[in-house]
Amino acid sequence: ECVSPPALPNPPHITNKGDGDDDLVPSSKVSLLLHRVHQLRGKKCVVISQFTSFLDRIGKHLKNDGIVVARIDGRCDPAARASELRRFSSFAKDSPSVMLLSLRA
Repeated sequence: ECVSPPALPNPPHITNKGDGDDDLVPSSKVSLLLHRVHQLRGKKCVVISQFTSFLDRIGKHLKNDGIVVARIDGRCDPAARASELRRFSSFAKDSPSVMLLSLRA
């Protein structure tokens, strides 16, 4: 599902936990993406970016919110890539609901 939702104010579930980590202070783009991921809870989704630093930021937020993620980027060897794909494709209760994918994967 690809949509262009309207801009949102800071969603109440996204906060800086006070640990001094600037990556946990969301930009408007990050806030909107996290809002959409939370709307899709219970469904699988893929977040694609050419910037691994953006995937790092999103991953921190999702893990902070208790969302299990899988990740494939250019640093993954073929075995790790296959493992992450199997984890994400699984329908087990603890399987990742979000795949973070780099364009260079």
